[in-house]
Amino acid sequence: MVCRFLWALVVGSFAVAMVAVGAKKKDDCPAERMVPVFLIVNGAGFLFDVLLQMVGCVSMVHAVAKGRGFKGTFLRRPPVRAVRGILGFFLFVWFIVGSVYVFK
Repeated sequence: MVCRFLWALVVGSFAVAMVAVGAKKKDDCPAERMVPVFLIVNGAGFLFDVLLQMVGCVSMVHAVAKGRGFKGTFLRRPPVRAVRGILGFFLFVWFIVGSVYVFK
């Protein structure tokens, strides 16, 4: 659980950097005008996923401390799994779209 939490912090820092660079260069990107939009949306999506992971880690620690084990924790609930699945699919498609913008 500690490794998952630390990994979420690393990914979260990259996501914050993506949003910051995208916001800074939003109006004056020399390569393609949609690249900053790609960075902002991709960074925001990763930040949302990191937030879900961190809440899940806290939920797991709380469940283990109460003696319930991992069953029924936040990340295993069907609505959360559905949201993470849809978000993952969206980020995958958005990555392809962003690659088209970058390498156009």
